[in-house]
Amino acid sequence: MFFQKRHAQLLLAECIGLTADYLEKSEQMKLGKIADNQFQLLKIQNQINENHELLRSILMRESKIKVGSNQSRRYYLIFREMIDIYEMSLATHSDHEDLEETFGEYKYLADPFFEGNEKIIRELYDFSECLRYNKTYENKADIKSSIDKIEQNIAEWIAIKKIPAAREGGLFLRNKIDILIKLDQKMALLFRFYHNLVEVEGFSQMKDLRFITTQDYSWKTLRSNLNIQSAIFRHSMRLSVAILLSFWVGSISNPAFTNWIIVTCLVILRPNYGLTKSRALSRMLGTLFGGILILALVYFTQNRLIIGSLASVSLLLGFSFIQRNYRVASAYITFSILALYILNHQEPFDIVLSRSLYTIFGVLISWFSIYFLWPVWEKGNIKDEALQALESNRLYFMAVNEVYKTKKNIGTESRLIRKKAFINNGNLNAAFQRMQEEPKSKKDQANNIYAVVLLNHTFLSAVASFSAYIQGHTTTQVSEEFEIVSGFIEANLQLTTQKIEGKQVALGVDTVEKVQEAIWKLDKKYADLNAQRNEELASGKLIMSNEMRNKLQEGKVILEQIKWLKNISESMMEAVAIL
Repeated sequence: MFFQKRHAQLLLAECIGLTADYLEKSEQMKLGKIADNQFQLLKIQNQINENHELLRSILMRESKIKVGSNQSRRYYLIFREMIDIYEMSLATHSDHEDLEETFGEYKYLADPFFEGNEKIIRELYDFSECLRYNKTYENKADIKSSIDKIEQNIAEWIAIKKIPAAREGGLFLRNKIDILIKLDQKMALLFRFYHNLVEVEGFSQMKDLRFITTQDYSWKTLRSNLNIQSAIFRHSMRLSVAILLSFWVGSISNPAFTNWIIVTCLVILRPNYGLTKSRALSRMLGTLFGGILILALVYFTQNRLIIGSLASVSLLLGFSFIQRNYRVASAYITFSILALYILNHQEPFDIVLSRSLYTIFGVLISWFSIYFLWPVWEKGNIKDEALQALESNRLYFMAVNEVYKTKKNIGTESRLIRKKAFINNGNLNAAFQRMQEEPKSKKDQANNIYAVVLLNHTFLSAVASFSAYIQGHTTTQVSEEFEIVSGFIEANLQLTTQKIEGKQVALGVDTVEKVQEAIWKLDKKYADLNAQRNEELASGKLIMSNEMRNKLQEGKVILEQIKWLKNISESMMEAVAIL
């Protein structure tokens, strides 16, 4: 039980650290501090999704719920807040697109927001370290000073541009203040949960058991994999042939070391080419480095106690690194195994040479098997992953849209839909990353496929931004024009999935014209709100009411979001033609 709790604690620390990584890399890229590398963001997103799945299985496991420990309960509450912070980190993905256009040479006015974001990132890293090493956590992020600076910059912007010309920039900065306030509230909750300073009424882990991805052991699962098209079926046949080849090579060289070739194949050979190639290279280099280390040790000492002690420590280090760095883990494990062989009165040089030689045999058999025996190339899987990501994005958009219409809080069903969207987009990202590691001849059209992956990720970010805004603000009644545009976006996603499946689809001219008219009316409504505020100024009402401010802010943000989502949905219809 203790080790389970410690494992959950370390995974939660990793979750917080990865979320901070995503926020930091995203901000650096947008501010031009690093090269535009969206691929790195997609890799971090995939790592976050894998981490979330592990945490769900541990923190919401039925046996732990029955135990009902206070610690696991607090960790689960922290985990829930981290998912919301992750959604907000996706939401800020689009916030900087119009910064240059809105402020031009005065874009420094948004610097306090970036400073506040940097404080949040540093705070997340600190919190991750506190969890990892059981330290006392203190919330030291001074977000209020950043918010005050933005308030001052709003006044400066108004003084420079004058109302009404300054209104757009003022609303832009006002939205930044709302984001920082929401993030600060989340950090305060993390602090209180960590120190057990708050009770949540009506909280129950039991109702969230549906978030766990369960394993299906039914006959249908077995039957679905009993065909040559199944990647698992192909891998099982490939692995069987590889083991037979290992037996054959071992029998004609030295039967005593056949098991080394077989173990190498079992460890290296994976269902996809990229991971097999990566592990093969790491295994070879790790084995060679471990062999050099053991030869150096034996050269300096023959003391069995020292050799045995280092073998034990090396084995511990090897298994500690096996998930993080397989190459280092392989070196430590090789060192440990060879040290134990040497303690068994075997010649060091002979055993190192044999180990290296038979590892190379295993690597060559693994590489031959993955490339020539029923290979599965990711280009064939990208289509299915894209279909699932598109469908989950559509459902996520519909769920957020429903919350906007009904004004209800985000419920369990909506969170489940959000979880599925995150996972399916992560799976699509992972499939593309695996494809990048395949031979050049097997990844033609990679740039076009990357465009589809990026558009899916961008759509997910846009929906997350939409969701974050409506959760943190009081919104007005949804207009008929908004429903027309949102229905058009949903239809575009449905048509996109049909297009991937090879069906001929097209939107009617009348539908396109109807949507254009709806957007024109939404623009006019926002312009009318601005005109109304201008009339208030003309009549001497200099201080804007909260109601007017909320309406203007909602009009600006929601109008920009719905236009952006529409453009992305149209771009996806064009991009998926290559699939």
